[in-house]
Amino acid sequence: MADHVYFEDFDVDLDTGEIRRQGVRVRLRGKPCRILVTLLRQPGEIVPRQQLIDSLWSSNTFVDFDSNLKTALSNLRRVLGDSADYPRFVETVQGVGYRFFAEPGKKSA
Repeated sequence: MADHVYFEDFDVDLDTGEIRRQGVRVRLRGKPCRILVTLLRQPGEIVPRQQLIDSLWSSNTFVDFDSNLKTALSNLRRVLGDSADYPRFVETVQGVGYRFFAEPGKKSA
């Protein structure tokens, strides 16, 4: 059974990471998709920046985490039609992390 989360006109399968908007599959893969799934699994809760970094990169990875995380979040927001300045879904909590703050609905498929 797949676990789905619904918000506005989006449907996200938390098991596969498949995202649909008004029934049409949305192309979002990799880190932006994993960020969304992580945030949706903890709606309303602040997910610490370090928790996202740890879930996206293995411990032996050496990259500019801040830049790569910002790029992934920017891609996620673009696909969702969201904005860092005027967020509808993903809120940046300065110096702490990120939070999915829209009211998701959840049901098992």
